[in-house]
Amino acid sequence: MSFAFIVSSVGSVYAEDCSTLFFNPVERLETYPLAQPHLSYSPATVYPEHCKRFSLLTSWASVETVRPGYYVDAEYRLLQPQIQVPLSAAWSVRSGVPLLWKGGGSLDGSIESFHDIFGFPQGGRDRRSDNGFRIDGQSQGEAFSFTDEGFGIGNWLTSLIYDSNPGAAGRFVFSGTLSLPTLKTEYGHHGIDAGVEVQYRYQWEQLFLFLGVQQAVISDRSVSGLSYHQSYTSVAGGSAYRFDDVPLLLTLQIYNRSSYTKGVPDHPDSEFLVDLVARTRLSESVQLSLGLQENPGAGVASTDVAGLMTLEYFWQ
Repeated sequence: MSFAFIVSSVGSVYAEDCSTLFFNPVERLETYPLAQPHLSYSPATVYPEHCKRFSLLTSWASVETVRPGYYVDAEYRLLQPQIQVPLSAAWSVRSGVPLLWKGGGSLDGSIESFHDIFGFPQGGRDRRSDNGFRIDGQSQGEAFSFTDEGFGIGNWLTSLIYDSNPGAAGRFVFSGTLSLPTLKTEYGHHGIDAGVEVQYRYQWEQLFLFLGVQQAVISDRSVSGLSYHQSYTSVAGGSAYRFDDVPLLLTLQIYNRSSYTKGVPDHPDSEFLVDLVARTRLSESVQLSLGLQENPGAGVASTDVAGLMTLEYFWQ
């Protein structure tokens, strides 16, 4: 896939108030069990200097992957309260802590029907019993197993974001993210994960394009026996279109990450997901996003399907 961008700094794409459906990438919650304990790429978001934002990000996901070297069958539900505040016209801070539930769940039958309707592969899930919970396998020749079920607190995520030319149609955005230890081992990591992002975005009238890359480095390279590479690269890119008269903003985003697990037989070298999200304004200060995250190829190292919802409150 290729992207073409035109660099421009003429005029401002920001409105005077915070009720605008601002163009931004889709913020991500990691729901794949083998990836969830460590830092995952959630692209930086930027807003005018006078806009502060509190958001509730939610994801309800199902995954079922059975290979000779590992077995992943689980349902994950995440709720992440998050706040983003400006420090200046160019700088802002975004911080949040996800609350996580994991278990057998109730989505398997619905996911199989969804895959049948749209022609997606089942990845063998239709040949196994519904709503099971099992996460185990081999890593570096040793057994690993995630056994914790129920509620837990994920890693505390804090990002420092720099907008190189606030309000310009075409510009770079940079961010640095720290992932700090969790209270429960299998719901996060020890030590500190860190990520550095470079993102380019371009807006032309009602169309928005973006491409971002994050390099992550981790310090806790083993969780419950599963080994991880010390660093990995993630890429997110996509486009959005805003229907100002409705109001409605549609975003299509593609996400890919390089290999992060280590020594797991048959585990693919990359993770691939597609997000489709619709956002609307409920009032002058409240916005709602609803979306779907899908792995077009079932059983290849990522969440099969997830429902996404974000509720945002803006104030000045």
